[in-house]
Amino acid sequence: EYWNFHDMNQKLKKDVTVRDKEIEALKKKLRDMESSMSKDRTELDSLNSQLASLERLNNKLQMDMDREVDLRKRAENMVNGLNTEKKHLEEQIESLLKKVSEVTLSFKSGQSLAREMTEKARQSEQGRTNEEKLRKLAETRETRAQNLLLEEIQRRKQAESDS
Repeated sequence: EYWNFHDMNQKLKKDVTVRDKEIEALKKKLRDMESSMSKDRTELDSLNSQLASLERLNNKLQMDMDREVDLRKRAENMVNGLNTEKKHLEEQIESLLKKVSEVTLSFKSGQSLAREMTEKARQSEQGRTNEEKLRKLAETRETRAQNLLLEEIQRRKQAESDS
């Protein structure tokens, strides 16, 4: 029985040694796993941090995109307003060009009429000048005729008084 006990004791020691080795291997495996889990946890924390950063960046980009869409809508509205104003101004310019053309024609007509009236006034003035010359000539002739008549009358009177 002693040998039996001894064999069993030996067998149990071997089993304990095997179990101790298994425990050591399992402890080493646990430490490796804990180390790996720690690395994984660190990596997970890093990934969570990156994810949070990406979410913030995504939110910022979304806000920027919303602002860009809003700016684009405002710019399109402004362009549409400016195009409408441009059309209105072009219509006003066209209307003003027509009026300028009408005024130019009227002005040219007025100039022509003014030239015509100036020429008529010049002719009228020339006629007055000629009329004045003729009147003076007529007065001069009348005066000369009266003088000649008076001289003739005086000569006749003198010839009568001499006869």
